[in-house]
Amino acid sequence: MDELDQKLVELLALDSRIKVAGLAKKLKIPASTAAARVVKLVKSGFLKRFTIELDYEKAGKPLLALCQVSVRHSKNDPDQTIQALLKLADVQEIYSTTGEWDFTIVIRTQDIKSLKKLVTYDLKASLPDIVRSNTLIALEYGKK
Repeated sequence: MDELDQKLVELLALDSRIKVAGLAKKLKIPASTAAARVVKLVKSGFLKRFTIELDYEKAGKPLLALCQVSVRHSKNDPDQTIQALLKLADVQEIYSTTGEWDFTIVIRTQDIKSLKKLVTYDLKASLPDIVRSNTLIALEYGKK
């Protein structure tokens, strides 16, 4: 990936709906070059998908929480654990981590009551090997 590809990716990260003509104009290159570069980035697998940024307040899920989980180590595949947890409502992302916690779960939900249900009941039902957990509620959110 060269400098032009990096600039294309940066522009697409800011606005995945930008048209090829807009990319070309901002980068001062022909539209055909911009289009070919985007196609190349998609075909190579560098760009996996074009997505949106949701306003979680308007979507009714203003509460952002991180749940750190330690599990009893067994022969279970971490990928299976991740896939099982991703099926839970309000779970957005899961990271298998090093250190004190085995997994960090990113949760977006409507309120404390629904967070409590997810952490107290749903999570433990999906992952019976939980030894302990720690839930953090985000006060502010920033994204690059």
